[in-house]
Amino acid sequence: MKKQINTLMASAVVFATGPAFGMDKDMEEKKNTYVLQVGQKGSTRLDLQNGILKEHTDEHLEKAGLSKGKTAWDIGCGNGAMTVELAKKVGETGRVYAIDKSGEQLSVAKEKVKAAGLQNVTFFQGDIRDQTDLPTGIADIVYMRFVLMHIKDPEKVIGIAKNLLKDGGVVASQESIMS
Repeated sequence: MKKQINTLMASAVVFATGPAFGMDKDMEEKKNTYVLQVGQKGSTRLDLQNGILKEHTDEHLEKAGLSKGKTAWDIGCGNGAMTVELAKKVGETGRVYAIDKSGEQLSVAKEKVKAAGLQNVTFFQGDIRDQTDLPTGIADIVYMRFVLMHIKDPEKVIGIAKNLLKDGGVVASQESIMS
């Protein structure tokens, strides 16, 4: 069976930064970092985003075939809001692998998973594009939300995502579009 890619485009609010948009001095000094903040500082925003998108995300994941006993990846898992959702949906007989390059984000995500009493999640720290030891060919679904829009080489990430899938698996991505 051929590997399938299923992409859902979701609209989102984009916050512009720069001198014309009121970038403060602290932001100017950190202009090469993730402007939306990581760790606890960014967690509230990600939880709010998750709440707003929950209905659409649930529908998208259902169409992608997520259910009990499945194996899923959460690429760019951030604070773990979706990692927890995925882990609950696949249940005790399923498995979730989550990756983020921010150690601060992963700390928050691990706490969320622990607080939810879930034991079916394995975390990886690093940029998905640089990983060579990830378990490939095992996932039913690879999920990403607002990941591809932040990277220069989305085709590479999609290729890596496809390699994580077993035959018949689905890449389910939610991205912001403005057109």
